[in-house]
Formats: sequence, structure tokens, C-alpha cells
Amino acid sequence: MNKTARKIPAADGDDALNGGPEGNTERTEFLVRELELAQHNLFPLLSAKFREDKLALAIRHLTEVGNESENAANAILAAAEELGSLADDMPSALRDTVNAVSTRIFEACNFQDVSGQRLNKVRTTLDLMLKRFDILAGLIGEDRVCLLSEKWEFFRENEAEKLLQGPQLKGEGASQGDIDALLADFD
Repeated sequence: MNKTARKIPAADGDDALNGGPEGNTERTEFLVRELELAQHNLFPLLSAKFREDKLALAIRHLTEVGNESENAANAILAAAEELGSLADDMPSALRDTVNAVSTRIFEACNFQDVSGQRLNKVRTTLDLMLKRFDILAGLIGEDRVCLLSEKWEFFRENEAEKLLQGPQLKGEGASQGDIDALLADFD
């Protein structure tokens, strides 16, 4: 992932260090190319389209994943508790087996705490990036960022990507009623 940094061409002699033209042309051309490369790679990440449609949406999806896994784990734990209380009225051998299974379910649900912590770390990192990108875009100017991002046409969705939206956030996308109505047309 780490690439070797390209070195700035050395300035030749005292004249170059004191602003003389000798040796500065190569150095200046190098710096201009590097700045253009940085703009080409950075400005699309600063664009409102990326910040809102990609980064902020990713944060919302991660939040939803955390919420859904927490809800699922809570439902599983409630079922395990119910199973454990049903065991009280069972014969001893069966009660011990049911309690052992119930305990294994409780232990297996520990994944939710760890995965929730990991998701939170990722969300926090993405949120920090989003805030920094917002600051940089403000400093550079939204109009300039937008103009240069469109020029390079990053993050353009193709037709297949538009169709493959995957799971939607709550309140977004097609409802179950919409899907049922669509499928009813096939009957």
C-alpha cells in the first residue's frame, strides 16, 4: 500500500536556492505535475456527490448493520431465555440438555458486542474522514471541487449498479407492498 515517495529534483547550486532560474525549471515542472496528480485523485473524494452519496451513505448503512445485528442478537437471546425457562418443567436429563443448549446460544451471541465495537470504530473513522473532506472542500471551494470532479467523471454509476441497490435503509427503496404488487402482475 505504501509506495515509495517520488523525490523532488534537487535544486542546482546557490543560484537555484536563492531564486535563480538555473535548475528550478525541472523542479517547478515536477511540483506542478504532482499538484495536478493530487487534484486529480483528491478532488473527486471532496465532491459533494462522493461525500453525500458514498461516504455518508456508507456510514448510514454501517449504523443500520449495527442496529439490525443488535436486534437479531436480542431476539435470539430472548428465545434462549424462553427455552431456559421451559426447561424448568422438564425431566432432569432433558432439562440439563436444554439448559446446555440455551447456555451455548447465550455464549454465541457475544459476537454482537465485539462486532458492534468494530462497526463503531469503522463508523467513527468514516465520520472523521467525512468531516475532514467537508472542511477541505470548503477551503478549496465547492464550485471548484465540483467542476474538477465532473471533469474526471469519478463515481459515475453504470446501469448495472443502478439496478443492484441491495438492501435499503429503513424508509427507503421499495416497500413490501410495492414488491407484492409487482409480483402480482406475474400471476
